[in-house]
Amino acid sequence: EEFSEDKKYELITTAKQTDHRYWDFEFSKSDLETMAKNFNENIVGTEIPVDLNHDPEHIAYAWIKPGSMTVEESTTLKWQYSLYAQLYRFTPEGKDMVSTGKVRYFSLQIQNVFTKFVDKTKKTYNLVIRALALTNMPVIKDMAPTFNEVLNSNHTTDMEKTLAELEAQHAATL
Repeated sequence: EEFSEDKKYELITTAKQTDHRYWDFEFSKSDLETMAKNFNENIVGTEIPVDLNHDPEHIAYAWIKPGSMTVEESTTLKWQYSLYAQLYRFTPEGKDMVSTGKVRYFSLQIQNVFTKFVDKTKKTYNLVIRALALTNMPVIKDMAPTFNEVLNSNHTTDMEKTLAELEAQHAATL
């Protein structure tokens, strides 16, 4: 797989998750659709940066391409949906981190309640994406890596997928 700015990256999924900070949680397909709608309608009013490990300064290594967010069936998990977006305006460091696999996953920063004035009226929005972090330790598991030179989903056979699922089930059992 070659690096391409046209690629759609998987950012979050509807699969049930568990984390020591957030306990058990999951997002619905409707939640993902709300996130995509808010992003595509530019509710925040600025472009959304792609930083490293939720850097409080939000120094951008790329940006989420405006209007590019979609909700589609997950390419990695059966019967689940994922939020996808394109990234663009990569810095040389950002392109290097993603294309070489130095940083392989994403973590969204989501603001549950976002308030702003629209035509002099205070409006509140839910599930607004504020930033996207490149990370190697995402809270959301089982997503496609940023760049995967070995298991490209277009070339994975059904047998390879079944084997990967069985290995994952076995690992979970252990």
